[in-house]
Amino acid sequence: MDSIKMEQHIALGKAEKELYVALNRISNHYEELLLLQWEIHVRCLCVVMWKKKYGKYYVDAPGHNAEDEQEENAVSALH
Repeated sequence: MDSIKMEQHIALGKAEKELYVALNRISNHYEELLLLQWEIHVRCLCVVMWKKKYGKYYVDAPGHNAEDEQEENAVSALH
């Protein structure tokens, strides 16, 4: 191989490695987004279930002073 083709080969190898790294980052972020989407879906479902049970959104429901208690109650309403 002459020097120009060798440089092109090296540059292509570096570009391929950078592309692989970028795709790996995208894949990791995609997994995080899927988990976040699932968490949001579950929280929305909890609000809907709470609304069905109490006829209002859980921020207006009994025990609204304790945010953690609300979340636990909303989750237990699903079971």
